[in-house]
Amino acid sequence: MRSLEVVIDEVAAEFGGVDPLTPRNREPLTRVRKLLVSLKEQVEYLGLECELREADEEDLDVLRLMMTNAQR
Repeated sequence: MRSLEVVIDEVAAEFGGVDPLTPRNREPLTRVRKLLVSLKEQVEYLGLECELREADEEDLDVLRLMMTNAQR
């Protein structure tokens, strides 16, 4: 999820900060992000350690390649 957010932010930066996603496409990502944060809080409530990690560079590279190929 975080990798996807980073790549979308990079695309937005290329367009002067304009979100490249339509509200229809943005909504599921927002919903999933909220769900993941909620799940994290529930796991921590149970006394378990849970981390929302930052994007992995390898994952970012794969997503960037997918975005490049989708533009062709």
